[in-house]
Amino acid sequence: MDHEDARGSALTALAALLDRSIEQIAQAAEDGRTYDRGRIVSLSDLWDNAAVPLLRAVTAATPAEREDRARALLRAMVTRRPQHRERVLEQVGGQWADLLPTSRPAVPQRDFFGVVRPAPSVCTPEAWAGLTADYELGAAGVRRLWVEQEGAAGASGTLELSVGRRYPATATASGAVLAVQLHGLTEARFDHTDRHGAVLTCGAGGVTVRLGRGGVLRAAGAVLSVEDHRWHESAAGRRADAVTPPNDPPRPRPAPAEEPELAPAAGRVARVLGVAMMEIRSVRSAAEVGRVPVAALCRMLAGAGGALVATAGDEAALGRLYEEWRARRPVREDGEPSPLPGRVRFASWSAARDGRRAEAVVVLASAPGGPGGLWLTSSYEHPEPAVFRVELTGGQLSAEVAG
Repeated sequence: MDHEDARGSALTALAALLDRSIEQIAQAAEDGRTYDRGRIVSLSDLWDNAAVPLLRAVTAATPAEREDRARALLRAMVTRRPQHRERVLEQVGGQWADLLPTSRPAVPQRDFFGVVRPAPSVCTPEAWAGLTADYELGAAGVRRLWVEQEGAAGASGTLELSVGRRYPATATASGAVLAVQLHGLTEARFDHTDRHGAVLTCGAGGVTVRLGRGGVLRAAGAVLSVEDHRWHESAAGRRADAVTPPNDPPRPRPAPAEEPELAPAAGRVARVLGVAMMEIRSVRSAAEVGRVPVAALCRMLAGAGGALVATAGDEAALGRLYEEWRARRPVREDGEPSPLPGRVRFASWSAARDGRRAEAVVVLASAPGGPGGLWLTSSYEHPEPAVFRVELTGGQLSAEVAG
């Protein structure tokens, strides 16, 4: 097999994907006023468990093996995370489309035991009517809510509701949870003392969720998902069970091929890259924002893809790259951060459950050096708040947390 085809070098495309991912993460983290946590998490998530396979591709013995390994890694990245297919093609070019697996439609699937499980669905009047037939939304309680500003102007939110079942379930050891993921959020108002009861309407004009007596969430659209271990007994679950094919009989899996150990310098480079991406991805937990030096980690890794290809797998060159990264590695800010005054970028409230106490988390964009420079981000956790109110109006997010 030729080590390259008409599409070009897969290893070069993979290196460019790494460099662009790092550049875009840096842009999303550069200024607290436009900090985009969701984009940072999505871009870094693409590289989950990819550092070692990438170094195996870089250090493979022949050009053909390097290309085979690079193609395999591109496929694996999309196989593990189908939602990243369009992002990968946007970065490496549409000529690689036939290499990458296509996304399967979101439909109910059977788990390992053959029990049918629900799939997320776009919020439509029909989807909502199906949920209200199986669950008691009028008495639902807010289990968790967060509202977040994204980039320069966008906003999103997620609402989790503890809901009662309308259908007779054979076991009810744990309750059901309905999650509403809202995109294009334009208005939010919520007080944690007014959190029982939910009414949702959706149509061409968007999605509106009314909570309690005075709470409201308005958005361009939403995705609905259900977490219910007895869902297969609901009306929707029984309908899905009737049309979902049974699982294929289990087949013995071939033993995985034994992979070569990376040489010492290549292994050290892989560890630094993998740990850095894992640290960046840890801002999935909003409480980690401000502790994780995302922008500094991106500066350390700037040009990493091109630098790796340039080493041509040479151990001495990889050793020098490792020393460069180690010299530039930033220090994580552990310990409880001191919140700085500033603009609210994220606010969440979680009810007490499963032995965990109620908690609020707020992320702020702050300008200790004056508004002319880059703004910083800080976060703080507030256990068992007596007061939690959040409001989004006119593109401005505000939160009140006390007690």
